[in-house]
Amino acid sequence: LPLEGGDWSVSTPLPRLGSCAGVCAGIDDSSGLPHIAKALGLTASDVATFDRLWSEADTNGGYLAAGAAVMFLGTSGLEKPILHSIWSLSDTGTPRGQLDKDEFFLACKLVAMAQAGLPLEGGDRSAHTPLPKLGVSRGQPQPHEPAEEGLPHIASTLGLSASDVVAYEKLWQSADADGGFLSAGAAVKFLGTSGLGKAALREIWEMSDTDVPRGKLDRDEFFVACKLVAMAQAGIQLAGSNRAAPGRLPHFAIK
Repeated sequence: LPLEGGDWSVSTPLPRLGSCAGVCAGIDDSSGLPHIAKALGLTASDVATFDRLWSEADTNGGYLAAGAAVMFLGTSGLEKPILHSIWSLSDTGTPRGQLDKDEFFLACKLVAMAQAGLPLEGGDRSAHTPLPKLGVSRGQPQPHEPAEEGLPHIASTLGLSASDVVAYEKLWQSADADGGFLSAGAAVKFLGTSGLGKAALREIWEMSDTDVPRGKLDRDEFFVACKLVAMAQAGIQLAGSNRAAPGRLPHFAIK
């Protein structure tokens, strides 16, 4: 089946991309979820929401500093003594005074427990709770996400499950995105890890880089590119379109 005009929602294995080649560090191979998800009783849809909260927080170098954490966790509306307990229970790794992603997930789950009236000390962290009310969205789905699933609309277009979205979010976070966009140069480097030929990469870029501003990928376009990579790696042939002007394509696409 050609990609152009083909069924983009067709089921495929996850794309082999980036340093993890589609299987990222911290992912449980049996479920496709981070190991912390099992400890906290998180579903794939929950993890997608927690990932969104992590991207919304003011992280730096893979950590959320104490000051930024105070500001972000404070959006929960919880009282200071409870927030202090949440911080103490979450900030356990080295270096102290900042949260890595797993610690942030723990903090978010503790917020959810506190908001549900559950005890923090000695409580069952894997117990099911409503999603935490935190950040700009206060735990509600973003405008581009269907409320009943908590997944981005692009997931439906591409036939992605909640677990797939978690893996795609991992890839997005591992790419060198800046200000919500992946530049052409960074895309060349990242998509090139797929092992696909230049002709295939050219077609994938053409079919992904469709929105303004051109010459860079937003998250949805990046998801499209990753799905097209997965389809190409699964042996679905590219259509060979020449719609795009070479001047706007990254250098891998120019013969």
